[in-house]
Amino acid sequence: MINERIFETLDNEAIDSYRQLGYLCLRGQIPKDILGTIRERWGSMTCGYAAALGVETMRYLKVISQWRDLWKADPFFREVLEKYLAPIASASLELPGARLLHDHFIRKDANGSNGVIPWHQDSMFWPVDRSGLSTWLTLDTARLEQGCLQVIAGSHRWPTDTPVDFMQQERDMTEHKITWLPAEAGDLIILNSKTWHRSDPVGSSATRLAHIALWVPEQVRYAPELADWHPLNEQIRVAPGALLNEDEFPVFGARSLGFGNSQANVHAGVKRHKGMFNARGRVEATVTGQLGKDESLGRLLSDGKARSTLSKLLKARAELPLEKCQYLVDDVWISAAAYEQHRSRNVFNDAYARWEAHWGAD
Repeated sequence: MINERIFETLDNEAIDSYRQLGYLCLRGQIPKDILGTIRERWGSMTCGYAAALGVETMRYLKVISQWRDLWKADPFFREVLEKYLAPIASASLELPGARLLHDHFIRKDANGSNGVIPWHQDSMFWPVDRSGLSTWLTLDTARLEQGCLQVIAGSHRWPTDTPVDFMQQERDMTEHKITWLPAEAGDLIILNSKTWHRSDPVGSSATRLAHIALWVPEQVRYAPELADWHPLNEQIRVAPGALLNEDEFPVFGARSLGFGNSQANVHAGVKRHKGMFNARGRVEATVTGQLGKDESLGRLLSDGKARSTLSKLLKARAELPLEKCQYLVDDVWISAAAYEQHRSRNVFNDAYARWEAHWGAD
């Protein structure tokens, strides 16, 4: 089913629809000049990050697809959050204010890491005790064949599940009615963090860039047992059960002791680290063992000689052409170095998955 419920204003009817469906599509919330500036700032940021690694921007964009904590990197993004997105997030939570977990860009490109984001719920990945929502600001038109969001309406009322591993086989949801959310550039989608959703690869010539911010009630508490593997833990400096530190997780709007329409975030966590939850660590252990150096993966492979040696080892093991081995090793290096330097990453785990597919088990 294709969504046809698009609202121009966040009125009572829109909030009622969000409560019922677990998603909401808004049009015309961000001025066009602001949208243009967001894209320009993203372009400048990615060019700078690519230059810091010493690679061409287009080569970098073939590998990296997510950039985090924009509000810390550029004051402009904090202004966008405060002026446009936080009021909408707060109203959707039915609270006078909201706390930001983080904001990020996700980009899909037919010429880059253009994978499937499988069925999942967002808040199952968060090390906090309450659910929340995300604001999805589409900066490129996302039609049916261009990687638009797909959701299962009402699934935010289902029991909580465990975090989904993007590197494992996707869950079959064909028994449920799926709603497609095609969006025009500038549309804003509000998504309950418990709503099951996914997206396909983009078309052969498409690009899909979206700015996404994750919001929770101010009173959310730290619960590391739910997601001790998540990078957010590196930014949390409070004890379990305490309010998050505001230098990393700021509150926008008025404060409140309430929880709005959020729900308890209760699940069993990740029973064992596998797949995407420790992919970089597994590859790092293999590579450092082969090269005999105890360094981080990104730092180690920043040495061209180390990449050359590793490419030859991969060629001997996988029986691939040396050129393909070199390209894959470079992908692994860019993935690791981008994360270490700027907390940017390949959200599809593409390079690490291909490495393990060709290298095999140690």
